[in-house]
Amino acid sequence: MKKLAVFATDANFLAFTRRFDTRLYGELTSSGLRFVLEKRMTPIKIRNLTRWADFVLVDFLTPLGQEVTRYSVKPVHIRIHRYELDYPDLFVPVCWDNVASVIADSSYYASLLKQYVPGNIPIFIVPAGVDASRWPFRPSSSRKLCTWALPSHRKRIYDLMLALRDETLYVGGKSASYRYLLEANRRFSLGHVFEPDAKFPQWQWDKEFYIHHSLDEGLPISVGEAMASGLIPLVHRFPSALEIVPKELTYVYNTELLGLIHQYREKSEEERMVLKHELRQTVLEKYGSESVAHRLEAIFEESMA
Repeated sequence: MKKLAVFATDANFLAFTRRFDTRLYGELTSSGLRFVLEKRMTPIKIRNLTRWADFVLVDFLTPLGQEVTRYSVKPVHIRIHRYELDYPDLFVPVCWDNVASVIADSSYYASLLKQYVPGNIPIFIVPAGVDASRWPFRPSSSRKLCTWALPSHRKRIYDLMLALRDETLYVGGKSASYRYLLEANRRFSLGHVFEPDAKFPQWQWDKEFYIHHSLDEGLPISVGEAMASGLIPLVHRFPSALEIVPKELTYVYNTELLGLIHQYREKSEEERMVLKHELRQTVLEKYGSESVAHRLEAIFEESMA
């Protein structure tokens, strides 16, 4: 088994690491994985940690990742998410001479990265993996609508609440704007249900439609997790939306979203179940953590050739 050293700040995207003998370093926010918390990563520590590994991966380009590119004794692979493209100054201190590849989660983000990454560094496209064992297939025929309240106005939960004023939207998770959303729900007499203590994946097992109303994304893992669980995703057509869901499940305008909800609710339960099976099969074949691990390992091996 190949040895992989990962320097990261968020373990939600690291299910693929089970394929490797992995050591995770950094202040990871949440994970079912084992990791080592290193609050003060010195150059000597970085050299020692990377000397042990066959491959070195920086997941999210933070100041820690910048340090790793400077002091790693092995070539570094950098996996980029949406966050870094909002803060392009993060790319400036990188020691590109010690970078083997950059990995984006969508072709759209890969195209944006070209202005920040030197032309001799290959850019690969590998989406964040969906862990099938964590997101079992539990489809519901409830016709309920849901979304996750993530801590970003980019997710446009407020706009979605107003667009679905005649529906009940179940909102799971707590966001930075949660107080404002609750106040709007009360002030405008909306019937949406907020569940800040929602436990995933169980929370979504009695929901049927997952709505992703975001303004901008790479390939959002929440859409893949919903598909794996048996929900039908209805997705705003942000630039890379069509890389994860078929066009017929996307919309631009709120009126189109309402039309999609009506259209798919009118389908028979059998038709909806066939679609749910197809969606789960697609997401696990293309974005399952095992598939992602194979693709990343091939990139890592190629850099050593």
